[in-house]
Amino acid sequence: KILFIGDGMGMNHIKASEIYADRKMTFNDPSNEKWTYHAYSNTDSLTSNGFTLDESKSLIEPSLNPSLYDDMPSPYGSGANLSSGNITTYTDSAAGGTAISTGVKVTNSRIGKDVLGKDITNLVEIANGLEKKTGVISTDTLSGATPSSFLAHAYDRYLIDDIITSTSNSNANLIITKNVSNWKNKQNEYETLYTNKGFENICYDVNSLNVEAENEICLLPSIMPDGNRTVQLAELTAYALDKLDNKNGFFLMVEG
Repeated sequence: KILFIGDGMGMNHIKASEIYADRKMTFNDPSNEKWTYHAYSNTDSLTSNGFTLDESKSLIEPSLNPSLYDDMPSPYGSGANLSSGNITTYTDSAAGGTAISTGVKVTNSRIGKDVLGKDITNLVEIANGLEKKTGVISTDTLSGATPSSFLAHAYDRYLIDDIITSTSNSNANLIITKNVSNWKNKQNEYETLYTNKGFENICYDVNSLNVEAENEICLLPSIMPDGNRTVQLAELTAYALDKLDNKNGFFLMVEG
């Protein structure tokens, strides 16, 4: 299974792209059961007022259809009352990512932990338990909220060292993200930690990836969705498909 996540991408962005390109921009194909989506998932955090999707209304100009959303002054969900300090009404990437990776709603900023601070099993861990190969690729950093939601458990998305340390416990066979300053500042320490946890290959250059390594992590200077001046997300995805291919199947999350 492959899970593609477009960071910050909603139905309005897809619809706008279809209008611009004059063609369908999703995998949805009613004639092909494999490429037909069956449902929407709600990833609102417990600290978000959320919104209700109504496809009969325009998603291109939400401001023209405030009734699309749940009685909030802002067409995008809810208006934060900064004067009262209420700034947690919009779902953040940590809560959204955790909802996708675990199926459990949490408060904003939590990474793979429930409201009581208990670790929630994520898709990578579930797949590992089924003896599947697993991988996480992201154009974000290793401590980014979305990749972290599939690899780590932390009380807050901004506890970068906690996230990096927690990620070392992941049994993911492949992790490819951008590097993060906290890792660079403690490179020797983290390399030792990850090596002791079973990561056979730790690299910082795409040419140093090793398809034979059982578990590897590669932290790159930059990753782009496309372009010819740096490593491309499509190339890394192709590498992952080759590496993770096995008789028991695999799970791969790719975020752009």
